[in-house]
Amino acid sequence: MPPVEAAPSTSPSTSGASFATIQRQQQQQVPNKAIPKKSLLEIQREEEEHRVETDFISWWNAEEERLRLQSQAQAAEAELVAAGHVPSSSRKPYAGPGGKRASHAKRKPVTGDRSQKPTGSRQPSAARLS
Repeated sequence: MPPVEAAPSTSPSTSGASFATIQRQQQQQVPNKAIPKKSLLEIQREEEEHRVETDFISWWNAEEERLRLQSQAQAAEAELVAAGHVPSSSRKPYAGPGGKRASHAKRKPVTGDRSQKPTGSRQPSAARLS
């Protein structure tokens, strides 16, 4: 039969020491740095600052992505122009006959008193009413 080995011995500082003694030793090893207590207002300010910073970072990342896509589009358009193709976005829309759209036509300014009834030439004829 093999010989029986003795159980490993515990360190002398903890063997038979009470819980209070162990706590004191731990406190002596780690200096007690008192953390100042913060008011609710200070905590809310810090959370707001963190939220603002997070929002800014999100906006910044979105702007970087937008600019990256814009520069890619411009590069692609430059390649088309260099190849002799004119992108449709640079063409002017058809304005119709006369060169102006109807929505851009000038109207005569209204003058006079609007409270007056229209004259006879503007009243509907009896034939149209029936």
